[in-house]
Amino acid sequence: MKGLSEKLGARIRYFRMVARMSQGELANASQLTNGYLSDVERGKVNISITNLNQIAEALGVQLSVLLDCDTDMDKEKTLISIHERLKKMPDDGLLALERIILMMAQQCDSED
Repeated sequence: MKGLSEKLGARIRYFRMVARMSQGELANASQLTNGYLSDVERGKVNISITNLNQIAEALGVQLSVLLDCDTDMDKEKTLISIHERLKKMPDDGLLALERIILMMAQQCDSED
């Protein structure tokens, strides 16, 4: 079973890859050394909240998102994948998709 440092490191690595950043780029953006960030991602060090906040800001995610190590990463990956696809859709496609989602939500609500 993974320890908290390893889980946190895996989340940082995951969000870094989603942001399409190298370790060096994230280290530079968060004002940390590449070696330290590597140790953090491998769960080899206990990171301070200050350094963790710098990483979160560099990744453009909320600190609470990085700290939520119990969140199912498969769901996280799916949501990020959907978000990436939505960003590429034309406006009329987004509006049509929104209507579909609202209809599905209403149907789910009526079944409860």
